[in-house]
Amino acid sequence: MGVSGRVERVPWLVADRDRGTATVAAPGPAGCCPPLDPDRGGRFAYPRRLRCAGTGGGDPFLCCGASFWEGHVDLDALAFDVTEHLSDMATAKARIERATTQARRYWEQLYGDDELLMSIPGVGPVTACVIRGFLADGSAFPSAKAAASYVGLNPSTWSSGTVSQPSRAITKEGPAVLRLAFFQAANAARRQDPQLAGFYHRLMTAHGHCHTQACVAVARKLVERTWTVLHRGTPYQLRDSRGQPISHLEAKQVVKDRCTVPDHVRASARAHSAATNRGKLTR
Repeated sequence: MGVSGRVERVPWLVADRDRGTATVAAPGPAGCCPPLDPDRGGRFAYPRRLRCAGTGGGDPFLCCGASFWEGHVDLDALAFDVTEHLSDMATAKARIERATTQARRYWEQLYGDDELLMSIPGVGPVTACVIRGFLADGSAFPSAKAAASYVGLNPSTWSSGTVSQPSRAITKEGPAVLRLAFFQAANAARRQDPQLAGFYHRLMTAHGHCHTQACVAVARKLVERTWTVLHRGTPYQLRDSRGQPISHLEAKQVVKDRCTVPDHVRASARAHSAATNRGKLTR
């Protein structure tokens, strides 16, 4: 198979070639390429109007790209691997969509519109069927803390002799899919519920938590409130910081006015997290 045949099998290579902006990391044969651009990190893009006099038959992408990789990478094998990975991703995506559709069908048959769970901020049809699948009506748990412990969002503790380290990382002992559902719901709920938004804002600004840590803490509170809603059988009611019931529009306005985390705080938390992760790699 020729070079053009290899390119046609990889969609993103075809797209780059058709746009006329195929970027490579080194020049091809002498005299067939424009000079490297230092502003682009030592790379260069080929405009469509440029014609290459090299071995690519007038196509700068084929000439310089193929000559650079020749002898270093088996393009046929690369095209095969990329095609197989894309096929596996499409198969997995279709399987997930089928499982999600089936789970939602069971959920709708058992709970209908499920006004209880759908009243909780951040909870939608996808997360609701996951929560119902594991928690059901909440009667299997004696308390809200027991439900949070089952999900695996409660802080772990460690002790040895006279040394004790409470409030460590979460246990992660529960179902991972349920924990992910509550984490995603918490990330949306912090934008809708003034009390959860205030809690998230306080963790970010006063305690120096990063976004993930703050969302995990919000998710734990959301688990406890979800159990309370299921246990009492009454829909969720949004309230302000003083505990007074408010509407959804009023809640969003309160969150916007009082609980928005400044950009510099987010940037600082993000930089600290990146530095911590880099430090772990060098230990």
